[in-house]
Amino acid sequence: MTNFKNDKLTPFLKSAEPPADNSEPVKVLVGKTFNDMVFESGNDVLVKFYAPWCGHCKTLAPHYDEAAKRLANNPNILLVKVDSTENEVAGVDIQGFPTLKFWGKDKSAEPIEFNGGRDADGIIQWLKEHTQYDWVEESTEEVKEEEIDETL
Repeated sequence: MTNFKNDKLTPFLKSAEPPADNSEPVKVLVGKTFNDMVFESGNDVLVKFYAPWCGHCKTLAPHYDEAAKRLANNPNILLVKVDSTENEVAGVDIQGFPTLKFWGKDKSAEPIEFNGGRDADGIIQWLKEHTQYDWVEESTEEVKEEEIDETL
């Protein structure tokens, strides 16, 4: 009771276990890794809060993945996703799915609600407008692979 009165209790928040392999362009974020990946990373972080059963989330997924692949060589920006049916994050209010929130360079500031286009080009354009880091051009790896295939 003393801890309650002195505001020293911390809430229990559910969290899935971190994935064994997190090497995909879109990183998987769980409740336990939220602070490390968002606040301690030193990067701009766009977080997609989703539910696996959500139709809008399923529609957004390939566009979000494509944007992450195109930004793979940009060391300043992370695109991550959180399955909100298995994870909770203190202080983050999710009203519907998918919800995208952007934590910029200044981690003391409130996150910005993403309101850009929901395709890869729209996501990248919105990030260009909101990052405070120098912009690193998109990955051209896919183009190089296509050029190699055409020469064979």
